[in-house]
Amino acid sequence: MLKYPSLENHYNITSSRKLMAALDKEFYATEKIHGSNMSIEFTKDSTRYFSRNREVTLDDKALGSYLATTNNLKDIESIAKSILNGSVNLDRKENDITKVIVFGELYGSGIQNMEYSENKAGVKEFRVFDVFAFEDERAYTLNAEELLHIFGQLAVPFFTEVKPLREWLTTELPETSMLGGPIEGLVYKPFDGQMLYFDNGAVCNYLGVKHKTEQFAEIKSRKKEAPVLTADEIGFKDNIERYFTMQRLDNLISKGDIELSVRNLGTIIPAYLEDVKTDYIKDNPDSYFNQRILNKAMPSLVVKLVKEKLAQ
Repeated sequence: MLKYPSLENHYNITSSRKLMAALDKEFYATEKIHGSNMSIEFTKDSTRYFSRNREVTLDDKALGSYLATTNNLKDIESIAKSILNGSVNLDRKENDITKVIVFGELYGSGIQNMEYSENKAGVKEFRVFDVFAFEDERAYTLNAEELLHIFGQLAVPFFTEVKPLREWLTTELPETSMLGGPIEGLVYKPFDGQMLYFDNGAVCNYLGVKHKTEQFAEIKSRKKEAPVLTADEIGFKDNIERYFTMQRLDNLISKGDIELSVRNLGTIIPAYLEDVKTDYIKDNPDSYFNQRILNKAMPSLVVKLVKEKLAQ
């Protein structure tokens, strides 16, 4: 069986080089449902069911039997088999798909004590949160649009906003679940999906972050006071924001070295910031300059400009 890759806690992201390198990449968010992680593996010859740690059957009087009682299991299986047989188009597909693994959360009555509508109705449900597709020598996830459009209401609740990971990490969590009652938290994953690579049978390159509320966190977060900017820092921030214009973006792209696209934000942002820095220092040679504010507070302005340009 293939275990779902562990998600990094939002407060521990600095320990992950691969996530630190992806801070300016576009991520999407889904609700983290409080239940039991399960997966279903589809091949041409078989359908197999797994809990987090072992294979189960639909009549095992435990999680497998619980899964069998859900109303949407047959629909999910039907969609997964459509992906397997090639009747559903996927962006990354190059050859015949040989295996599909659907990962989801089993939740509701008797699973976890929550205030979800399913708990109150005394039923169990299964919602898809990720799908891995395998070809002979390649494996990849469905991207956000595929997951939402193919599975629809069979997927975990989606949030419509797409933004850089660094912005999600500082976004205030909602208090209420879309399913009812308090929310466990959010999960952030790359909007475009990701190729999968393996080491000793386990995925070794997966990008995913879980951001739990204080109520559901494994450890309590340290209380942090909001940083207080000095007069020089406030003045610098206000002044340098004037340099973030659409004309500067047009000039940068017109050089022909960078293609304007969301996928290229990791290249566009540092190039734009460097261009701003050069002009700012030239215009204000004796003024206060703060590299930290430029690097941390300004990238979101570049992302906004790129999105506005692409929408024109």
